[in-house]
Order: sequence, then structure tokens, then C-alpha cells
Amino acid sequence: MIYSEAPMDLPEIRTVVAQFLNRSDLATAARVCRSWNASFVTSLYSEFYWSSKLKRPPSETIITYADHIRRLYLLMDRFELLTEHCTKLEVLHVSFESQDPKDWNHLSKFVQRNPRIKSINIRGGILEPPKAFLEALSACSALRELDIRMIKLDEIRMELILDIMIRLERLRIPCFKIILPKSMDKWSCFPAMEELVMYDTKGPIPLEIFRKCPNLRMMFWRTSEGTSDSDFDLCDLLKIHCPLIENLTLYSESITDMDLSLILDSCREVTSLSIYYS
Repeated sequence: MIYSEAPMDLPEIRTVVAQFLNRSDLATAARVCRSWNASFVTSLYSEFYWSSKLKRPPSETIITYADHIRRLYLLMDRFELLTEHCTKLEVLHVSFESQDPKDWNHLSKFVQRNPRIKSINIRGGILEPPKAFLEALSACSALRELDIRMIKLDEIRMELILDIMIRLERLRIPCFKIILPKSMDKWSCFPAMEELVMYDTKGPIPLEIFRKCPNLRMMFWRTSEGTSDSDFDLCDLLKIHCPLIENLTLYSESITDMDLSLILDSCREVTSLSIYYS
């Protein structure tokens, strides 16, 4: 039997090694030779930060490697170059410094050109995205996670969010105002939903929505001052509609030991409980 002393240099091995290298080492490895470039440049550009405050590669480089970007952190800035050439995103994180209608237009087009997006997280104070942006999200069939804080969910926007929720697994969308559609018959169930944070800071909890999420594992329950929400509503919800809850966060004006006892008796699967008093 003949043994070779030459090191094994296979694409599969280089791909595994790439997972443990920092960006500097990845860049160095990508310059060794053409075959190494093919192996390491994918990891080098798979995660990308775009901001005028950070040093960026030349435009030609971005155009060449934009298709390798899977996870993008975008500090709202002029990003038309990415809109045109980055089309295989899976995760998008956006931070707004100020809300310009043009930014929302670019972002809507960006989402439309990236049908593989699975997760979108948008930060920047309290947001008021236009209907066109929510329509772009609704058309994104791969989307499974959405995290966005909004000023108001009027009836039209709420209907678009409900359309999106049919396939979502995780939704975090705290608001100052939620207006539910006059009828919820169109949306009989949100079977994929496992994590839901949705509340109106000044109004009642949208119980009708929670009742349509039988596979919830994590939920946030907030009792608003001056509303009819009660801990008994929560007990009923947990026992009948959301029996699989494992992670429960409560935000209440006041909650007694008796209330907690009733709640815990209603959700036998809970392994994590957090309580916040306002």
C-alpha cells in the first residue's frame, strides 16, 4: 500500500476550515490561489456590514461577490449598488438613522429582489413602514422571522401582517396602536407560529390572533392600563388554545401570587417564566 505524504487539499476540507477562520484569515486564504479563492471567498462575503461609517471594498469587488452575501447588516445609507447585485440574501438586519420615504422604496425593491430571505430585523426607533413595504414582505414566500417595532397597525397594514403570519415561525411586532380587521374569518390558523410578541401599548391584547396559534412555544403577555385584559384571559388562552407554551413573559400593572398560581396551573409545559412590573 502506498501512502502519500502530501497534505490533503480538498474543497470539502477547505469549506470546513473556513468556518473557524476570522475575516482577516479568510482574506489571506482567498489570495493563495484560484482554487483556494473559490473555497474561501464564499465565507468571506457570506456576512456583510454596509455603512458609510465603515470602510468598504471597492464597488467592483462588491459587484463581483454580491451573490455570496447571505447575511447583511445594513445601516441605512445609499445602498443602490447592493439592491442591484445582491439577490441571494437569507438574513437582513436594518438600522434606520432617519426615516426617508426613499429608503423605504429602496428597501421594498431590495426585498423583492431577494426571494430567499428567511429573517428580517428592522431597528431605529418607532417605525411607520408604507403599505408597499409590507406588500413586499407578504410576497416573500421564504420569510419565516420578522422583527419590527411600529407606531400603528391600521386595518390595512394589519391584514398584510396577518397574510404574512400564515407562514411565519417568529414574529415580534410591538405597537402603540393595533386595529384588527372587522372579521378574522380569512385567517383560520397560523400553524407555523412558535414565537409571538404582539401587543398594543395602550389597548387590549389581540386575543383573537393568539387563539389561532396552536403551536406557540414562546409568548409575551402585556396587560395594559385601563383595558379589560385579565390574567383569567391568559389562563383560558394557555389551557385551551396554546397548550405548548414553554417560554412565557408577563408584563403587568399588578400580579398577585394567586394570579401566578392560576397561570402556572394553566401551562404545564413552561420551563421559563419572566415577570415585569410597570
